[in-house]
Amino acid sequence: MVVLACKLSGFDVVYRSSAWEYKPVSKINPNKKTIGNIKTMIDRTSTYVSKCKPIIESGFIISDCGGKYVTVGDGDLLTEDSIIDFKVSTRPPTSDHTLQLLIYYIAGLHKDFEKFKNVKKLIIFNPRLNISYTYNLHNLEDWIFNEVEKNIIGISPHKSFKEIPHC
Repeated sequence: MVVLACKLSGFDVVYRSSAWEYKPVSKINPNKKTIGNIKTMIDRTSTYVSKCKPIIESGFIISDCGGKYVTVGDGDLLTEDSIIDFKVSTRPPTSDHTLQLLIYYIAGLHKDFEKFKNVKKLIIFNPRLNISYTYNLHNLEDWIFNEVEKNIIGISPHKSFKEIPHC
């Protein structure tokens, strides 16, 4: 089953990158060590997700948020109070990863305020390292929120971040 999932992931490259980076499915053949590592990551993810209650949405998509520069995004998990994204890397999250989650949050507020208004945390879970990284939105400065909203996503400014009920 893991081998078939690896082969299926080859198509994701086309969707997320381009056809130029596509590797024929027949050439995707993970070895036993890789299969074992994937099974470990699946177990870790399953354990982690079982503790994320309640899950509001899995595989959520934010589209048509009104952004001039960013118009769509797809996140992994939305819980009652968190946006959770999964990253599989040997290194800690980068600023691009945290920015991605902040974009999901801000765009989500514009697209579907009710669903995102109670989000208090942005979380990256790395099943490869079995570590989660949490950013408390309470620590987010208003000017950063406004900068991402206006100059990265390209959305007309929302009310002040600190005026959103959860902060």
